[in-house]
Amino acid sequence: MTTILPSPPRFWWKGKKMLLLPLLLWALLALLSRCVRLRMSDRKIEQYFAGSAVKPVFQYTTDNGLRLHYASIGADSLPLVVFVHGSPGSWDAFISFFKDSALYTQARLVSVDRPGFGKSNLGRPERSLQRQAASIAPVLQNNNAAKRAILVGHSLGGPLIVRLAIDYPELVGGLILVAPSVDPALEPKEWYRKVGNFALVRPLLPVEIDVSNQEICL
Repeated sequence: MTTILPSPPRFWWKGKKMLLLPLLLWALLALLSRCVRLRMSDRKIEQYFAGSAVKPVFQYTTDNGLRLHYASIGADSLPLVVFVHGSPGSWDAFISFFKDSALYTQARLVSVDRPGFGKSNLGRPERSLQRQAASIAPVLQNNNAAKRAILVGHSLGGPLIVRLAIDYPELVGGLILVAPSVDPALEPKEWYRKVGNFALVRPLLPVEIDVSNQEICL
């Protein structure tokens, strides 16, 4: 015995298509957003320093599972200056200094990718300033100059270098705070950061923006 089932009503298939289209659009946006980078590509960095007499060297350190990427320029024996970017950001926030021979002939310049950004475990936020400071400490411990390091911190990099000075006073000779986020009570409460933490919204954000939200909002 053969049973012939009636075909589903046309409106049923239409409803399925209407549901499927937003899901496909959401998936496409999520995929595209993860392809967006807020940092310079390796090719652009190479082009930026094309023709330069001295070029930066890129290295890694590891501390308790936190892999820190940083750029450096200048002789190891020169006084050490370490730049720490804000949120979001990457080492290339200070790239123009690396082309200034008046600076790198007088100091060894180092600029880090903070944990979760650039090539330092990208996409994996580290919310503890203490652990972030510990990940940068090996750079200061490798200081071969007679003087202790000078730290430059912008925005969220400000409280981070303060934490470094508290935890490693023997390694830090001075701090330069550039528009630092040192008082949470004075920080603006951007509404869009909370929206960005919704489960359905996070995949739509570039990875650096997502990391920034995770370390600031939570």
